[in-house]
Amino acid sequence: MKKPRSAYRKLEIVILVLSVLAAGGCSNLSGFNKARQEKADERGSGENVSEKDISDNKEFENDFTADISDKSEIREYILPETIWKITGMTAEEQAVSFRDSNPGNYYFTDIVVNKDNALVLTMTEKQKNMYMEEVILYLNNNIKEAYEKEDIQIKSNENYREVKMILGEESDSAGFQGTFVKVISYMAVYQILNGCEPEEWDIHLIVEREEEIILDADIPDDKWVLTNEDFGE
Repeated sequence: MKKPRSAYRKLEIVILVLSVLAAGGCSNLSGFNKARQEKADERGSGENVSEKDISDNKEFENDFTADISDKSEIREYILPETIWKITGMTAEEQAVSFRDSNPGNYYFTDIVVNKDNALVLTMTEKQKNMYMEEVILYLNNNIKEAYEKEDIQIKSNENYREVKMILGEESDSAGFQGTFVKVISYMAVYQILNGCEPEEWDIHLIVEREEEIILDADIPDDKWVLTNEDFGE
């Protein structure tokens, strides 16, 4: 059992405004086309946005001719229901989206939903490495976008298990919710691709506003709520 981390933790029911997600389409975990096209050409003040080095991003060509024929190290990666609760989508909906973005089985050799409502991705080692590169690129782009468009600074450790979101003067609840879904869901996917057991992914999240901690919680275990008042609205 985890020990309480702070008196600021709020053990209340979590509320995510899914209308924000529907408008922005941010709950789709397979939407890499935009990230691939942008290629993170302008990283700007990336070093101020995240403790992870955004400048380490590689340039990816939109080329679907890579050799993925080696089936010697095929493995299943299970993305559990705890992720879908964050995104507001079902595993079945995600499976359709993943299949649509997987021409020629480029990233995945198979995509199924199991009896536990988890999405099971089957990949060779080469496919897994390519997909993880895209996850990292997508995360870095969204961290940069959060800083530039939502006035939210995001810092994390190397394995994305310790995350801090610092809300600036121009940030608001809608921007936070959209950023939370896009960033936290992909951090969970990264952890699982990196070897974490599906039900053991976790993120210790701290949210600060005006140098005050307004949320200190373990995701996905804790139940919590942030109100408009927390955002000065």
